[in-house]
Amino acid sequence: MSDGAGLSLAFTFTPGQRHEVPVFEQPLRAVRLPNPRGRPTTLPKHLAGDRAYSYRPVYRYLRRRHIRPVIPPGAGGNIGGCARAFNPDLYSRRNVIERCVG
Repeated sequence: MSDGAGLSLAFTFTPGQRHEVPVFEQPLRAVRLPNPRGRPTTLPKHLAGDRAYSYRPVYRYLRRRHIRPVIPPGAGGNIGGCARAFNPDLYSRRNVIERCVG
């Protein structure tokens, strides 16, 4: 997980053949960003991910925490049911995350 400037905030190692969706919550829980008005911020406003994150459990988790998903529809349509939440302008900035991982 990284911020919009490419700074790594948290990560979880998984075996190469394992899908990352089952563990996507772990790095989210690890983030603590300074907040000028008191307690650290723990939840982002948006979460960008590739088509692999287009699952109902992911959308349900984000909705409960008021995090806006920036996830393109899956290959067979949007399985998660949040197609109208997809923002192509925000998604185009996802390359910063990919460069952080690379």
